[in-house]
Amino acid sequence: MLRQREHLAAVQAAGEAMTLTTMRFAHEIATPSGLDLPADAGLDRREIDLALQLVGTLEGPWQPEKYRDRYRDALLAAIERKLEGRAVAPAERGGRAPTKVVDLMSALEASLKAQPKREGARAPGRREPAAPRKSTARRRAS
Repeated sequence: MLRQREHLAAVQAAGEAMTLTTMRFAHEIATPSGLDLPADAGLDRREIDLALQLVGTLEGPWQPEKYRDRYRDALLAAIERKLEGRAVAPAERGGRAPTKVVDLMSALEASLKAQPKREGARAPGRREPAAPRKSTARRRAS
C-alpha cells in the first residue's frame, strides 16, 4: 500500500495531465539468473500445448471497467455523507466476515453415511475380492 511506507515514483507529463508511476527500488528487483528455477520441469510437450491452448482461450482484451476499487467507492461515499452533514460511521476492521472452516474428513464421512448401503453391488469390470488364503506352511521331514 502506498500509505504505509516510502515509494519510488516517476512523474511524467502526458499531454495536459501528469502521470505518476510507482517503481521498484534496486533491492526489490530480482534478476532471472538469481532465481532458483528448475532447468527442466519434465513436462510432456502435449501438456505444454494443452496449457497454452487453455491460456489462449481465457485471454482477452483488458477491460478495466469490469473491476471496482471498493475502497475508493466507500471513501467517496463517506465524503459525500460528510458534505451533506450526515454522520459517517467508521468502517469495520477486517472487511469480510471470517469464512467457515470445513473439516474435510467429517464432510467425507457424512457423505458416505448419507449414501444408501448397497449389498453386493460392484462397479462394472471389477472382480470379486479374493478369499483370504490359508497359511500353507510346509514342514520338512528331518
